[in-house]
Amino acid sequence: MSIERIAASLTPAQATGLTVNQIMFFQGVTRSELAKRVGLSRPSISLKIAGEVSWSLEDLLSVAAALGVEAEQLLPKRDSSGNWIPAPFVPGHAKTPAYAGVSSEPPVGIEPTTYSLRVNRSAD
Repeated sequence: MSIERIAASLTPAQATGLTVNQIMFFQGVTRSELAKRVGLSRPSISLKIAGEVSWSLEDLLSVAAALGVEAEQLLPKRDSSGNWIPAPFVPGHAKTPAYAGVSSEPPVGIEPTTYSLRVNRSAD
């Protein structure tokens, strides 16, 4: 199934749910935990993530705050055909703090994502 075909069938609620689900997965947040953070029931969160229930503005603001993102990062976009697509998600992009004392450039030959972990462990 092509991406265009999937996007053509998404509602704004479904596209938003996909984005929320991606962020939750990346952060290791369960639906139960998110429900507690925003004061909703787990079934209610599940229905919203599945796109079966629409997201209110209050829901979006609460979920964004609970996940530590801007509300705009949850909003779906329209593609060139006018179909709803999930907001772009780039894990850790410009949001992950660098460890203190870690240079922005890793030594040659060491993968950047593991470099900061090695430097941090050597400080222990």
